Amino acid sequence: MKISCQYCLISIVSNDVDHARIRKTMAHAFSETALREQEPLLKEHITRLIKQLSRRVGQGERVDINEWYNLIAFDVVSDLSFGESLDAIQGGTRHEFIEGFFSACRYQPFFVMAREYRSIGLLLKAMMSIPSFKRVQEMGYQSTKDKVLRRIALKSDTRRDFMTYILRHNDKRGMSEFEIIGSTSVLVNAGGDTTAAALAAITFYLLRDPRVMKQAQDEVRRSFTNREAITSTTLGQITYLNAVIEEAFRIHPPTAGNFARRTGPEGDIIDGHFVPPDVSVGIHQWAATHFDTNFCDPDKFVPERWLPDAPERYKNDIKAASQPWSIGPRNCLGRNLAYLEIRSVLAHILWSFDMELRDESRNWATNQRFDIVWDRPPLYVELKGMQ
Repeated sequence: MKISCQYCLISIVSNDVDHARIRKTMAHAFSETALREQEPLLKEHITRLIKQLSRRVGQGERVDINEWYNLIAFDVVSDLSFGESLDAIQGGTRHEFIEGFFSACRYQPFFVMAREYRSIGLLLKAMMSIPSFKRVQEMGYQSTKDKVLRRIALKSDTRRDFMTYILRHNDKRGMSEFEIIGSTSVLVNAGGDTTAAALAAITFYLLRDPRVMKQAQDEVRRSFTNREAITSTTLGQITYLNAVIEEAFRIHPPTAGNFARRTGPEGDIIDGHFVPPDVSVGIHQWAATHFDTNFCDPDKFVPERWLPDAPERYKNDIKAASQPWSIGPRNCLGRNLAYLEIRSVLAHILWSFDMELRDESRNWATNQRFDIVWDRPPLYVELKGMQ
């Protein structure tokens, strides 16, 4: 059932024809050149985060590192998308934009189910008239629209954010203003949450295994004489931390859903079985990466399986089964930026602080459910100065 709504924007996640056209225009914002030019902006936000966390060192207080990851992830993606940060790190609290995102996520499963079940579609239409529900939709749309229009009005070609590249390469066959608003909304919401979720999961699994934490931390501190030496170029050379990141993506994927696609008009043969036309099909990330046919010891956190000289026990792992960014023409456009941000934030934190996992967060990974995004509880740690 189709839900008609002025807030259901045409964006990069739309039909194949629109997707290809929009992606072609937006891809310039995620090129290697663009990433290098965006790195100084990313470093500014990381410096603010480190300053905030430094104030909490040695105080004996619990720090919700998951929340700080939310703040920096949305600050960065907002700055890159809108040309203005939310300044959430500066204030140390969630901006209303972040609150609006998590509030809207509670309703998103209804939109997904409404496409398949008429009764849920009718219920959702009725819900659209409820003031509180409608207000959440309006707030998200209007806030995004205002920010995008302010950035377009700047007409700046020197600020190296997404909009610079989108506007520079846009033409009459490219993106309309309406489509820019819709696609920017997708970038901010998807990019902010998945990055924060990945950072939180990686930190949890590091803290839960002192051996892995020590090896990752030693590598970072041995590789960089100071934080200023941490760059996109040098980060690619720290083998063990990159293995830690890949293993965290596998055991706790940032998006645990199935990246569903629909079969074509003639249907398709999948694994030897005929699937009729226009059927939604997908493989859940969590199922694929926890299936022991794909990975040995699937429920164990073993970064070594991703190393070139992996232990013999893990040499037959089917690593291609872990696809946290999806594959094919609809894979994540911001993948390289996400890697850069995740590596950079982790390297700066591991270089700057020693951390301990608080007892109340020992079961952090199991105390979650996944709808559209992970419903992540606080991840409490205690911060200490570098020993």
